[in-house]
Amino acid sequence: MEEHTTFVENLVKDILVNVGKIEPALATNGLINRGSYYDGTKILHPDEYDYHPILALSQYITDVTNASERHEDDGKRKIRINVNKLPNPLPPKCLGTINENGEAEFKTNELLYMLSATISAALEHMETQGTVKLNPRFKQYRRNEIQNTGMHGPAVRLRVGAPLGTTDIDLCFCLKLEPHELGPSVHIINTEHIPFGFWTESVVELPNSDEYKLTPPHRKLFLTLKYVSNLTRLLGSQCRISSYALRTLIIHHQQDCRASNLGECFISIIDKLMTKSDEERNSDFHDDEYNYDEEFIYLYDSNGWGIQNTIFPGKSFPLHGVRIHLLISMVWIIQHIKLNRSNNWWNVFLSNNVTEIRRNRILQTLMDGLNKYNKFDQSRNASKYLRLEWQHDDKNSVVMIQRVLFPFVPFVSSVN
Repeated sequence: MEEHTTFVENLVKDILVNVGKIEPALATNGLINRGSYYDGTKILHPDEYDYHPILALSQYITDVTNASERHEDDGKRKIRINVNKLPNPLPPKCLGTINENGEAEFKTNELLYMLSATISAALEHMETQGTVKLNPRFKQYRRNEIQNTGMHGPAVRLRVGAPLGTTDIDLCFCLKLEPHELGPSVHIINTEHIPFGFWTESVVELPNSDEYKLTPPHRKLFLTLKYVSNLTRLLGSQCRISSYALRTLIIHHQQDCRASNLGECFISIIDKLMTKSDEERNSDFHDDEYNYDEEFIYLYDSNGWGIQNTIFPGKSFPLHGVRIHLLISMVWIIQHIKLNRSNNWWNVFLSNNVTEIRRNRILQTLMDGLNKYNKFDQSRNASKYLRLEWQHDDKNSVVMIQRVLFPFVPFVSSVN
């Protein structure tokens, strides 16, 4: 593991040095380790590393203001830079109108593409030096074979053959300015809307408080849900919930958690994911409290559901596309633990072997349920309900997924 991580870190440093040589305006003067590997919550294989390279031009930033008019802070920022003081000019497309003081808005529309192109040029140069070999096939990666696979949100993603196997590296370039009130922060390119032109503030070191950080028991819950989310994807879910959204969901749960064990926390998360917005709760729909022994378990398929960010209250994570997939898997697990005397499927469940998981007779019922929901979700003119039924030792579980369509408003509801 140490050799693998050292290989990745040395490669990243080499790439950044070459980026600065090819395009001095994009030189960096720091690197922040980010992501699940470095915070100890990586599951399965060390196949993804995340970094925040700090752009050296951060020192020439003159002003930071909120980019949106929301009453509550959503973390979006507009940033101005002193163009006259830059030792290496930026392309005009990265700048707004320059005022009489030599200041201009630092725009992100072209910056991410510029970073990606410069990284590709750096890799080509490194290949001539014999330190890497480009992999144009995008298939099996031998050691030192590498490719820029394109944008991954606000990051440029590289794929490389490393000591322990093919590994993804996300380089999310940032500006480092004054810290947020909670701790050190950076500003990254906001890619939520096309064309994107804003920056997003991200706090990289939060206070050691359970208001912002997971307690040891809830870290176990987080790892469990990450694994369930991964299994859901392997079994055919077309959506994937972000680790950050899962962590935020658990942080909300943690604030009023009274559970005595991980299983109770798991069920509490099911309840949170089943909670309706005020508009839906006042409508003629079924209750949203989970009970594994009920004759019918109702899940509502809403197009307006999100989790409020714990750092920037004006920001939410929309989960309407992934929530039901995760709920189906979570409810399936509890039903089979509670109502089956044999849990032989559990070892296969934990194996992360896709072939074995899909061959397992019991786990096939979960895969079938996810596939049925995929078809139900894609055919919006179909029935109002989808019925899933799972057989247990002495009874069956019947899950009714109820379609709830309100006029979509982004981030219409949130868990508090």
